[in-house]
Amino acid sequence: MQRKSVILHTDIGGDIDDVWAFIMLLRQTEILNLKMVLTDTGDTFARAALCAKLLDGTDYPRPLLAAGIRKSTKPITHHAWLDGYDLSLYQGSFRPDGVEALIEEVRSAAEPVTLISIGPPPSLAKALELAPDIAEKVDFVGMYGSIRRKYDGSVGCVREYNAFYDVAATQRVFRAPWQSFLLTPIDTCAAVVLDGELFQRIAQSPDPLLRKLMECYRCFLRFKGEPAEHLTRSTLLCDTVGIHLASSQAFLRMEMMNLRVDDAGLTVQDNSRGMPINTAIEWTDLQGFKAFLVETLTGTGR
Repeated sequence: MQRKSVILHTDIGGDIDDVWAFIMLLRQTEILNLKMVLTDTGDTFARAALCAKLLDGTDYPRPLLAAGIRKSTKPITHHAWLDGYDLSLYQGSFRPDGVEALIEEVRSAAEPVTLISIGPPPSLAKALELAPDIAEKVDFVGMYGSIRRKYDGSVGCVREYNAFYDVAATQRVFRAPWQSFLLTPIDTCAAVVLDGELFQRIAQSPDPLLRKLMECYRCFLRFKGEPAEHLTRSTLLCDTVGIHLASSQAFLRMEMMNLRVDDAGLTVQDNSRGMPINTAIEWTDLQGFKAFLVETLTGTGR
C-alpha cells in the first residue's frame, strides 16, 4: 500500500476518544504519514498543546501543529494533565493561523492528501470558504452523523455532536466536491467500546504513550466528575473508526448514500439534494476490529 499523506482535523481535549484516535494514527506511520494536525473549536491552542505533550519524549516524526479558529480560552477536559505545558517547547512547527496553514498544506502537496476529520468543522468550513479549490485535492474521511442507528444501537437517528455543533459549517463540508468522501456515522462507530482483556492490555501496558493515554483518560473522567480509578472499560471510541477508514474498509459494510445535513443538524438521506458519500453503515466483524485496534495501539499487530 502506498503511504498516504494525512492531515488530522480534531477537537482533541474534548471527549477522550480523540486521544485514542491520535495514538492509533501515530502507530500506523508505515502507511499513514501524518503531516499536519489542525485543532478546532474552543481553545485550539490548548488542543494543539495536548498533541505536543503527547508527542513529547517519543521518537515519532513531529507533524505541523496548527490552531484553528480560537473562540474560547475555557479549560479543555485535559487541562489538568496539560499542567501549564508550554507550546513553545514543541520540537516541531506550530502555526496559530490554522485555516491558512491547511490551505497552504493542501495546495502545495504534490499528490492529493487524506483529511481525517473527527471533530466539529468550523475551521474546515472557513478554509472551504476562502479556498474552495482545495476540496478537489482531498480524500475526506469523516466521523459525523447518525443515519439509521442511535448511540445505543436502537433504530432511528439522533443529532450527533460533530455534525450539529456548527450546523452551517457541517453543511458546507458535506456539500464540498471532495475527491472522495468516506464516512463513519454513529451507526457503526458508537459500537466501539473496549472492556475485559482487550481494555486491560491497554490499561496495564508499560508503553509510555499508552501510559499517557491512561493518564489523559483519568484526567478526563475527573473533569466530568466520574470515578477515575480501577478502570474496566473505555468510553465510546468513535473516532478510531475514522482513523481506520483512512487506510482500510475491513470489518465494515460500506454503502453509497446521498446524504446531507439538515437545518436541525440531522444527517439525512436525500437522493435529490444529498451528496454521494461512501458510508460505513454496518459492521461485518466488530470483534475483529476491536482486536485490530488493540494490536495497533500496542504495536503487536506489526
